[in-house]
This record gives sequence, structure tokens and C-alpha cells, in this order.
Amino acid sequence: MFWSWKKVLNGDSELLKENLLNCVLLIPMGLLLPIMLDFNIRWWEGLLIETVVSAVIETYQLVFCRGLFEWDDMIHNGIGCMIGCVVMEVCRRYTNNN
Repeated sequence: MFWSWKKVLNGDSELLKENLLNCVLLIPMGLLLPIMLDFNIRWWEGLLIETVVSAVIETYQLVFCRGLFEWDDMIHNGIGCMIGCVVMEVCRRYTNNN
């Protein structure tokens, strides 16, 4: 686990780009989750939900030979979803205070 970050720390800029894009990929889902669940979602719930969704995606890739099963991808996707949830929560609080 976190093998990709070991390579990034050793100077692999392409892998850094891939890791960041895996995070960015699911930020929109994190933005939409609170709306779908009436804003009753915490950041850690967004992380948990997306980690499960990502595990399904990674398992699909493994079973159908359509990519690589990588633990790091699940973590990065979960972080992206969590970021989206946090951004939506901040926006909700800001609009409620104004």
C-alpha cells in the first residue's frame, strides 16, 4: 500500500499526476453526495462511501481484466470524494449564514 507515493517521493512526476487525477476524478461525487442525502453526511462518511464504491470499481477491473486493481487508487478516490463533501459542507454553511 502507498507504493505509488514511495515512487513519487523518488521523483516520479507522472505517477504524481496519476495520483492527483485519481483524487480529482471523484470530487464531483463528493459534491453530489450531500445533496442526494439532504446534507446529512460527514467528511468521514464521504470517505467511507467512496472507498466502497472505488473497491467495486477496482474489483470490476480485476475480474474483467480492464485495468489494474490498486489499493492506492481506492484511497485516492476516497480522498477526492471526501474533499467534495467538505467543499459542499463549507458552501452550505456559508449560504446559511448569509
